[in-house]
Amino acid sequence: MIQIRNIEKSYGNLHVLKNITLTIEDSKVVTIVGPSGAGKTTLLHLIGTLDKPDSGEIVIDKTKIGTLSDNQLSEFRNRHIGFVYQFHHLLPEFTAVENVALPAMIGGIARKDALIHATELLDFLKLKERINHKPNELSGGEQQRVAVARALINNPELILADEPSGNLDTDNAKKLHQLFFDLRDQFHQTFIIVTHNEELATLSDRKIVLQDGRLIQ
Repeated sequence: MIQIRNIEKSYGNLHVLKNITLTIEDSKVVTIVGPSGAGKTTLLHLIGTLDKPDSGEIVIDKTKIGTLSDNQLSEFRNRHIGFVYQFHHLLPEFTAVENVALPAMIGGIARKDALIHATELLDFLKLKERINHKPNELSGGEQQRVAVARALINNPELILADEPSGNLDTDNAKKLHQLFFDLRDQFHQTFIIVTHNEELATLSDRKIVLQDGRLIQ
């Protein structure tokens, strides 16, 4: 699914990633762990095409990311990658179903069809009764499930999550983690998750450990 070869990334004098090479298979839940400042989020952003490496190559589903123009990258990201963040980044003026439907509409899907699919996803995530609620009317766990539905709306092969359970209580964190595994099993998607949650890291199909910008496991 993903091939990363000899990636280097610096910000000014700060050398963040040092010669990272790894392969990630499809239909897996993969966690990236390590101390703060190890380069975890930077690596996630590079895989997600939100930033570019200084050198090296990233190939996602046979597409060489470095060869794409900015417009091509935006289209690739919209069609093939879903994002889930620690802070849900839901738009407060829109309802749950509208938040979920937005990436589909940006991708060219008609509003009516996007809302139908968004409703189906929220129903799957046990949020059908909350589709017309705005984010401030939802609990933290519900907001995060809306964010997951938004990441799924364009049927991406790859879901990237940065500390997705960082702001959730223990019970909701466990439910969210189980949801990732259920989605992997049902839709055969690949999940790459930056986390400090040891329980999730232990349960994952593969744990990648970064330290001082280097891959140590």
